[in-house]
Amino acid sequence: MLPKPKDVQNNIIKGATDYKMIDMQGVDQSVGEVRYQIKDDKLSFTVTANLPQSKEEYAVWLADVNGDAKRRVFNLVFSKAGYVGSAAVSANVLPVKVVVAKASDLMLQDALLQVELAAPEVK
Repeated sequence: MLPKPKDVQNNIIKGATDYKMIDMQGVDQSVGEVRYQIKDDKLSFTVTANLPQSKEEYAVWLADVNGDAKRRVFNLVFSKAGYVGSAAVSANVLPVKVVVAKASDLMLQDALLQVELAAPEVK
């Protein structure tokens, strides 16, 4: 049995069903989301954000939820959909905070967006 056209359209809008989506907490008028999946001990994720246009690039960082450790993962690229970027890292980093800030904000003092990704529950 073929899926109904409406179901196909909804799946396209929602994206792949094996990815989870979570909204990021923003400051001012910054909004964003993270789509992610954990598979084969890898955390694959995409950040999509609507941010003020800036001459300086925006970067996505992974920050330890219980400490000060952080690392820059990628810079966001401006497109029709806003600022977008993707990466795949070891799932061992979970739980982790995904943070969007200007590329020069090495201390993440002026983070524009952030969200915490929890470690998966062991079944």
